[in-house]
Amino acid sequence: MTSRPLAAAVLVAVGLESATLLAAAAWMVVQIVSGDSEAIGTAIGLVVFAVALAAVLVAVALRLVRAGSGPARATIVTWQLVQAGSAGMIIGAAEASPAALVGAWLAAALAVVVVVLVVLDAWRAFRDGEGVATGRQAMRQR
Repeated sequence: MTSRPLAAAVLVAVGLESATLLAAAAWMVVQIVSGDSEAIGTAIGLVVFAVALAAVLVAVALRLVRAGSGPARATIVTWQLVQAGSAGMIIGAAEASPAALVGAWLAAALAVVVVVLVVLDAWRAFRDGEGVATGRQAMRQR
């Protein structure tokens, strides 16, 4: 797979998030088709957004695994912050269902785990001399 187990773990976690986004998109499609959606335009927009976001997340995670890309790390961490913030709003909502609360807590916990994994992978890359600063220093020495 990869010699970088931390990046591989990030790929698995982001894959889980992407699968969840695709499941939510499928559920929304069922709601649209069955006529249970009161705001069809909004539901369609959410489906498109969820599918596109899932695709971007997988592409970025693959980039992290293949190249150890700094921008990929930044994109993944940014998504985790958005995900944790959204989960926090659901957790704080007075009328949130028990299922929504469980999902929100799981999403927040997964976001924390992914951020820790990304930071540890970045630290490992820096320690092993794969960091951006090391590459710039090598170019200056030439």
